[in-house]
Amino acid sequence: MPMQAGEQQQQQQQQQQQQQQQQQQQQQSLERSAHQESAWYALFAIVLTNAFWCAETYMAGPLKTFLKEDFNLTDFQTTLPKVAEKSTLLAFLLVFGWAMDSKLVARSRLLCVTTMLWTASSAFTLLCPTFSLLCLSRSCVGLGKAGNIGASLSLITDYFPIGDRIYAIALYHAAEAVGGALGIVIASLLAPSYGWRAAYACIGLPGLAVSCLIVFVREPSRRTDDVGKEGLASSDGIIQKIQLIASNKYYIASLAASVCGAFMFEGIVDWYSTFLARYHDMSVKRTGMVMGVASFVGGVGGALLGAAVTARMQRYVKSADLLACAAFSFTCAGTLFVGVIWSGNSFTINTVIALVFVVAYFACFPPRDALLTNVMPPQILSFCFGSKNFFGTLLGDDLSPPVVGAVSDWTGSLRYAMLVLVIVELLAAVSWLSAYFVLAPTPVPPASGRQARKSDYYIDAPGGDYGSTTMHDRHS
Repeated sequence: MPMQAGEQQQQQQQQQQQQQQQQQQQQQSLERSAHQESAWYALFAIVLTNAFWCAETYMAGPLKTFLKEDFNLTDFQTTLPKVAEKSTLLAFLLVFGWAMDSKLVARSRLLCVTTMLWTASSAFTLLCPTFSLLCLSRSCVGLGKAGNIGASLSLITDYFPIGDRIYAIALYHAAEAVGGALGIVIASLLAPSYGWRAAYACIGLPGLAVSCLIVFVREPSRRTDDVGKEGLASSDGIIQKIQLIASNKYYIASLAASVCGAFMFEGIVDWYSTFLARYHDMSVKRTGMVMGVASFVGGVGGALLGAAVTARMQRYVKSADLLACAAFSFTCAGTLFVGVIWSGNSFTINTVIALVFVVAYFACFPPRDALLTNVMPPQILSFCFGSKNFFGTLLGDDLSPPVVGAVSDWTGSLRYAMLVLVIVELLAAVSWLSAYFVLAPTPVPPASGRQARKSDYYIDAPGGDYGSTTMHDRHS
């Protein structure tokens, strides 16, 4: 009898342990499911916000003609509002990146506040009666956008495991294409009838409502085992972060190519509509259609193509991200050269040229940004992307429009000025290709994002503290 009672007691203990294990598994499953839902909601909110941001940015090109007529400006002076915006963005990029990585402010909260700031400032353009006030308004827009850059990609990195991350980044950049196309079309349709101020307000007011979605984005835990080497603690100073970033050869190669790419593309965004109007006898509406169709179809297709091609290449070549960026950059430069020297007025041919160019350009984004998220410590990603965009803005975005305008005024030919952009993009391609041959192979994610385990989705730690889980081991 005592033995039977002991056996029954053991069985009861085993049953209780099994029940506890089942309850723990169910609880973990619910937590993972909730976090995956949070991840996809965060991506949706960030992607939608990015679309409005790019819509507001891209409409500057089609509106240059109306600014020039309204304020009696030269080609160089029409670039000053964008210079004011980019200069303010430049001044706060590193500050916001350092503040987020040091946990002085939550990334999701900063993203929400700064998005509300730039959308409200854009809507305020409707009330700008003078050119000076317009430049001031654009400065406020730049301040708001400075918080978006580092926060968005850093949040995506912490929400998605390495196998899925390149596709999440592809969606993020595809939104740029959709928003850019929307901005170009809205500017081209509204400005001739209602003025350039109405075009800005048409993006700023709805964007202010969309920014409210960021309020419900949760702050995820920081990934601590996503990189093969130790990173820095969040309390480390800005000097230590700069030293770590500057010592990363992949970052230096990406920075050099990104600066050249930023210079080239900002010149295209600011001047290509004007180029089509001058040399191909197109109206503002027709140039808007060319750029809008190319941006929407080519941008979305290019971002998805870049992610798919890079994932496929990883099976066969080393450093697929570097090689893919080089190939797409050479294609981009070649297509741009054809578009600049082409003298025909065919709407279809000009649209096809612009389409191929945009596909090649946007295809570089997923492998480029995924490269940095895979090789940089997650604790400094906000500062990393902020510093990259700092130099891209300083040496690319800020310089390109006035340089193209000055060369156009000096030579009397916008076509000659556009050839400068072709040369700069070739330098970007050479930078990527040199990195491919010189640097060691880059980290390789799992064979497919669909193979990522459910445990790869991090569960939020209380207060947004660093969490830990098990990731797939990389292979070379």
